[in-house]
Amino acid sequence: MQVPHAQIPKLNKKVSKSSIVQAPHAQLNDPSLQIENQQIIIVQAPLAQLSWYHHLALLDKVKDPAIRQFYITKAIENGWSRNVMVHQIESDLHNRQGALITNFNKTVAPEQSELGISEYKITQGLPENIKGELPSIEELEQKMDEELNESVNPVDARLKAVKDKLKKITNEEIQTPVTFPILTELYNIGLRPLYQLIIEKFTGFNELFHDNHYEWYLGNKHIENLQLLDEIWRGENELQKSNELFFEYRLSGFRKAGTENFSAQIQLRFEINTYWYGISIKNDNNHQPFLKKLYHQGLNDEDNQNVIDYVTNNMLDQVEWIVGRVEETVEK
Repeated sequence: MQVPHAQIPKLNKKVSKSSIVQAPHAQLNDPSLQIENQQIIIVQAPLAQLSWYHHLALLDKVKDPAIRQFYITKAIENGWSRNVMVHQIESDLHNRQGALITNFNKTVAPEQSELGISEYKITQGLPENIKGELPSIEELEQKMDEELNESVNPVDARLKAVKDKLKKITNEEIQTPVTFPILTELYNIGLRPLYQLIIEKFTGFNELFHDNHYEWYLGNKHIENLQLLDEIWRGENELQKSNELFFEYRLSGFRKAGTENFSAQIQLRFEINTYWYGISIKNDNNHQPFLKKLYHQGLNDEDNQNVIDYVTNNMLDQVEWIVGRVEETVEK
């Protein structure tokens, strides 16, 4: 409410119009200021001259109270819309115009000056239900969120929230699409040495089984040794025809099985996905890979050891089952 001019006492002390002074409503209670022959018009406090949507953008994009006050002043002086103000914030107008100058130390109490507008008291231009002293910046944010949400489509609000969550994910491992050079390097450095280690690991069963055999399958191609596999892997067209390579190791005919015929085998599957590769064992863990990696990560010594241990344990489970069956037969 404006105070009738007749109720304002005549003042003896002149004050320059260019001085930075207390907000108009604060001057009314200060008898030390005397002004002659000058009309006093009480206007809205600066914060109240901006819309709630201006304030929401300010609170979201400008964390420093002094910088926020700079944009409040500029928005009022230039009549910026919310979008224009956001553009100026994102283009760092306050840095382009140099160091900020504020009058917090003159317009609010000294103990509040460092807090800036986060503790600034406003009584003009606020909705009736919160008119008076503003309790906290959190309540102001809550009120603005409530008013903004009333005008925002719920689906749009959820879309924005989900996008914000995606942007905040801190995982630095970015997917790299598979290429032929990537597969070639992966085979030469990681996969081929892994096959060699597995073959060496199982040679100890040679004297216990009649047949100790291994081979690979790529699509409909049957590959009997590593040298042939090397040739296949050098051909890009062959790799493009299939997204998986099977390595099979088979132990056939346990020599001490009597009249029984026991065998054990594993099929190691190398899966080529667009953004990752995986290694699994057929008929184990629902065919889900026990090792999955991005292409730029490669296969290191620790990975190879983990695969060898996994495959060996799987094969040993089968061999121990054979041993158990044979022991049962002998006891009978």
